[in-house]
Amino acid sequence: MKTCLSAAVVSLLVGFPGWLRADESPSLMVRTRLETIEVSRDRLDQLLFGKDAPADDAALRAAVGKLMAEKQASLVAVQTLTAKDNCQATAESIREFIYPTEWEPAEMPEKVEPNPGGKPTPPAEDFSTGPFPSAWDTRNLGNSLEVEAQIIGMGSGISLRMVNESIFHVGDETWVECKDPHGASDVRMPRFAVQRTYTYVRLRPGVPCLLSTLSPKRPDGMPDLSRKMLVFARCDIVAPPGFELPADSGEGEDEDENFDPFADASRSNADNGPNGNTPVPDPFADKPKPSIADDDNKKDDPDPLPDAPYRTEVQYISVPRETFAGMLPDTALSNHDNAIHQKAVSLLKSGEATLDEAFVTTAKVGKKATAESIREIIYATEYEPPELPKTVKPKPGGSLDPTNLPEVAAPPNPSAWDTRNVGPTLECECADPSADGHVDVRLVVESVRLSGETIWREWKSPICDVPVKMPLFSTLRNNTSVRTKSGNWTLAAAMPSLNTDGFSDPSRVVMVFVRTTRLVVPVTPPPDENAVLSMRAEFFEVPLGLYPDLVSSAGVESDNTALRSRLLEMVESNKAALTDTFACVSKPGEKTTADSIQEFIYPTEWEPAELPIESANGSAEDCIPPTPSAWDTRNLGTTMEIEGDFYSETGIIKAVIFPEKVTHTGDRVFYEWKGKAKATIRMPTFNTLRSNGLLMLAPGKPQLVAALTPFDKDGNPDPSRKILVIATCTPEFPAKK
Repeated sequence: MKTCLSAAVVSLLVGFPGWLRADESPSLMVRTRLETIEVSRDRLDQLLFGKDAPADDAALRAAVGKLMAEKQASLVAVQTLTAKDNCQATAESIREFIYPTEWEPAEMPEKVEPNPGGKPTPPAEDFSTGPFPSAWDTRNLGNSLEVEAQIIGMGSGISLRMVNESIFHVGDETWVECKDPHGASDVRMPRFAVQRTYTYVRLRPGVPCLLSTLSPKRPDGMPDLSRKMLVFARCDIVAPPGFELPADSGEGEDEDENFDPFADASRSNADNGPNGNTPVPDPFADKPKPSIADDDNKKDDPDPLPDAPYRTEVQYISVPRETFAGMLPDTALSNHDNAIHQKAVSLLKSGEATLDEAFVTTAKVGKKATAESIREIIYATEYEPPELPKTVKPKPGGSLDPTNLPEVAAPPNPSAWDTRNVGPTLECECADPSADGHVDVRLVVESVRLSGETIWREWKSPICDVPVKMPLFSTLRNNTSVRTKSGNWTLAAAMPSLNTDGFSDPSRVVMVFVRTTRLVVPVTPPPDENAVLSMRAEFFEVPLGLYPDLVSSAGVESDNTALRSRLLEMVESNKAALTDTFACVSKPGEKTTADSIQEFIYPTEWEPAELPIESANGSAEDCIPPTPSAWDTRNLGTTMEIEGDFYSETGIIKAVIFPEKVTHTGDRVFYEWKGKAKATIRMPTFNTLRSNGLLMLAPGKPQLVAALTPFDKDGNPDPSRKILVIATCTPEFPAKK
């Protein structure tokens, strides 16, 4: 049979037509759809090699679809990823698993003096500290999809480079079993099951291609050879209305002999991270914080507001896997995704779908905007191993008592730290719109949560209990660049959801919808040269159920007076809450800050406990307890930073409004020292709400600029509520004499 498994090889040999340049068709995108379908091994043999085997991959996919309808095959996973032509994009549903890669050997004191009077001395192994983990690495568990698609000709074909991975932690292999008076210290290493497809193929739009067949894992993590999973890929073109795919001539062009699709895509674990994936560059890595100082007023542009602001909305809507598969249109060409979003909204109303997260940012074209609702988790990345005195001897008139031996050693101590931002974040940037009104949006959107901890070494003694532990972070992340039409929704990605334990759950799919709206800012007369700018940012907290209607009512106008009035009415009726108001006055062109803060000083390093050179049995209280040795300062409270000026020769105000609210929500305790001196090794956690972007505001008119996620009583992000950030900038003039 003719399958695209062979086509993958043929396409590399026959060649590809020249790539379509972005300026030749500025509004085309490619949506890659990936389906993983499980069948029995016998059924697969019939499909591929039987006498009635389908003639091509399209017929094969239809035959497999019929088997699914008859319950003889099952849909394991379905993923989509949308990106501009020739742009790399990723969608990840992962759990970050930190595990030891090196272990320090057990240690013994140099000398153990025997008990006087011929009393038996405990075995030497009772003085051992046991093996200790000393180096760590991170493995991303779950599902990740990375694609780069290039349109051939005017849409007659699509060249696709793709990496799809599913990684599972299936248990630990114990290499050394060790249990000493301090607790278990087994040397163990994790075992991972990996299902990966890495390929480069040429596809016809709307035509499925069988990329690979994989073996599912058994409960013990080994491949189950009695069943097989078929991985189908399909690429559709997302285009503006009126675009038509050309007729397929069936003729190709010579391939550039110097073209190597794998030249810059090494998959070495050593070079490219724990999963062997080529890292996707952060499109905002070199972007400075927005500032009006380097902004071009474009006075000679005929458009009175050529770089109008755009409001970017992102929604995470979760639906069952089979429901999502039925929502995708069976056409090779899509004009926009409004119909899919409308279907998702109807599922929200019926309860079949859930709105897991939502983001809003607003900024002038060409400037980065951020919206962050994060909890800063500080965790240990290295531990100093436990230490023993050089000599252990009995107390005068006593003996070495095995029941007191755990007190002889100094405990392990966390010695290096890192910070992880937990919660939802959005970074986006809109480029100048094209001639047909489309705008390029580069975005990185992610939702991170702390989903547990893994203990790799126990240390127990009368002085302190120190679990050597590493956190587990679960992440939904999408990094892509899409083209959108103002006011229309785009399905940027669909990836497996995360369950309550933080593991990837392919039975539900999170759809990532993106919409950009060009805001209309009316041109006003130029202001008095003596004007100052009074700026205000208000945080309105509302239930998630009311959020979609409120955001949609903001419309395309920069004047959101009606929305603000409605929010104030909801505050009066206790349906919403005005949680914070930031205000500041500034001279045009000058940066101003207003802080209401408490300077919180906390330790960032701890010196470990120390033992004397000689230690008698039971003398651990002679230890010097752990001591903080380095410090840092965090400003708690509210900060308002503004920088505003008038746009060109008009009264429109361009401004950077940067409100931030930081709170200390508790401490993460690593261990308590219970000797003569008391000490608690702990690190604080901070919660931060902030938004940032270069805005274009009508004088005195409120504008919805961001949507953030508040925190619950425990300091964790609370997705059941949203915070709408309303910004207002009003010129004020000195009183005339």
